Amino acid sequence: MTKRASVVKAQPSNPAMTAPPAPETPSYALDTMGYAAYRNRTSSMFIDDPLVQQLMGRNAERTIDRMLLDPVIAGTLERTALTLRGASWTVEPGGEADIDKRLADRLGEDIDELETGFTSTVASFADALAWGFSLHEVLFRRDVDGFHWADFSPREQRSVYGWDVDDQTGRVNQVWQRVMVSNSMRNPPLSRSLGPIAIPGWKLIHFRTHPASGRPEGRSLIRNAFLPWTDKQELRRIVKVGLRRDFTGVAKYEVPAEILSKGASPDQKAALAQAVQLVQEFERDQREGLVLPSSTKPGTTESSGYKLELMSSGGRRQLELEALWALLNKEIALGLLAEWIMLGQDQVGTQAVGKVKVSFYERAINAWLDIIGELMGHKQARVYQVFNPQFANAKLPKFVHGDIDKSDIGAIGQFLMQALTGGAITPDPVLEEWARELIGAPQSVNTAAIDPGGTVAGTDETAQAGAGKPNAADQAAAGTDNAAVHPVT
Repeated sequence: MTKRASVVKAQPSNPAMTAPPAPETPSYALDTMGYAAYRNRTSSMFIDDPLVQQLMGRNAERTIDRMLLDPVIAGTLERTALTLRGASWTVEPGGEADIDKRLADRLGEDIDELETGFTSTVASFADALAWGFSLHEVLFRRDVDGFHWADFSPREQRSVYGWDVDDQTGRVNQVWQRVMVSNSMRNPPLSRSLGPIAIPGWKLIHFRTHPASGRPEGRSLIRNAFLPWTDKQELRRIVKVGLRRDFTGVAKYEVPAEILSKGASPDQKAALAQAVQLVQEFERDQREGLVLPSSTKPGTTESSGYKLELMSSGGRRQLELEALWALLNKEIALGLLAEWIMLGQDQVGTQAVGKVKVSFYERAINAWLDIIGELMGHKQARVYQVFNPQFANAKLPKFVHGDIDKSDIGAIGQFLMQALTGGAITPDPVLEEWARELIGAPQSVNTAAIDPGGTVAGTDETAQAGAGKPNAADQAAAGTDNAAVHPVT
């Protein structure tokens, strides 16, 4: 019989790794024990990337500005901004009480009356895809009934000088801003720096693509495309050099061996330097052409005289640069969640694949819109309640956006036809209203219920249709009177 081995519980070698003591008071649960980030970020850097040096500090500003010049990146961000702008927004009450509905109605009126428009604020979220974050300062106006939102004024990412972040929670306490202000009335204009200017966190709408803990700058979406973009810049440089040289390959210039030796005279060294310069500048441009000493006649030292000829190309290059260029563009689009924009570029792909990719991109747009709605409802509405104590007891409203992911109307129509024919779904006004909204048709003025017989009860049309047509019961009751009135012939 085998003896069962005893299990010994391992003890931590470091005393600091022991479990915390049991709480003595309930307030122990309110303490923050850990830290939000793996390492404390540098507060003076508006972007502090832990890996890519080109995306750290002011290097990030120059790198992102250059990346935004790429057509694939710029086109993707512009499409995203236009798609975000197309979403409709409504403010729904958080509860059924009258105060909840009044707060939702008032917030809905405020966002409709913003100076720059709420859709423009939402569209600026596309800037967060490039920079990782976007900031808007909430401006208020005072009226007889309290404070109202006046505008959500954007604050450029380049103007961020530093962040004041709570190390344990990652909450932004305030943002430091530095700007350059020029006096256009002077000739020449005088520019001066203002700042640092502190903007408290409660006054900011702080959008982030990725709410990474302890990182107020979020994470730039174009960071995913940094490596293929870098390779694309190098390939662009190679293509330009190749075009100038007509892809003839490496230039070859034969020179006497003595000018390459260590004991070359100053004149020979000067001749070598001139030859090296000639090889380096040999390319296709306005200075194209070479003037070289003519060769000698065979067996003599006599010059062969003048001779004009064309230098031929070395043939087709071995590398398919167009394929490499297309591959890098696809990788950039893939990093931006927009690989669907490359469909059809090489005449490869199916409609089904295209629908799936576009649908995934639209779902990503809906997710970003959810982030915006959540931020507006959970943070900005709370600040609004603080400035308007009459709504202090109201439940937080919900900022709801319209659906960007358009459904396949043909597939839904076919499904509804089969479901209605089989009796799985019974038609009613709610279903009709949903179907009309789905296809963009106007809503019906008829809101009465549909009876099993297929007629609609309680409508003006039904009453008018039956006004001049007595039913069978009325005809039976009036039959004797008609016989008495009308004589029999």
